Amino acid sequence: ACHICYTHERAYEKLEPLQKVNVPKMTHRRNIIPLCPKCGNPLTMGHYYKGTECIVSETNYPSPNGEIGLYEIWTCNHCENEYTNAAYYAMMPIPVIYNANHGIFYTGGRDYPSSTELKKLVNDIFKACEPSILNYVERKLHPDDFIDSNLTEDNVKSWTKDDVTKVICNYFYEKGWKK
Repeated sequence: ACHICYTHERAYEKLEPLQKVNVPKMTHRRNIIPLCPKCGNPLTMGHYYKGTECIVSETNYPSPNGEIGLYEIWTCNHCENEYTNAAYYAMMPIPVIYNANHGIFYTGGRDYPSSTELKKLVNDIFKACEPSILNYVERKLHPDDFIDSNLTEDNVKSWTKDDVTKVICNYFYEKGWKK
């Protein structure tokens, strides 16, 4: 059996409803319901797969030190995530990602970027490193001279480290965290 599915199934057996987090709800049109933390529209309880209370873990794979909990799942039909037309929220409250292959929710924990800004930073780092990696591969496959013939993985490590450093330092500079 899949380890991540097994972990989530056992968590349903072990976590009691008293361990779930109750989120303060706001009054909206005479109903007391939470509002979307992103757009401010009312959320609806549940989602199409399991209902209202779901196990939510940090990652989309077994993580022995990761946090896991039983949370109410709410849907914002006005916001979109990268996989569906509706954004899901575990009332932690943070956005969660639904993996339909396993029928599980996860927050991303420390392994996945959750905000558009962090996803852009990851993409910028990849785009900055890609030319150095491709240059290394091309020079190794088709060396033009002695230098190309003697390239090692230390060269690509050094080049990509410089690429990553530049992107991160630029990010800090633009945020005003570095002068």
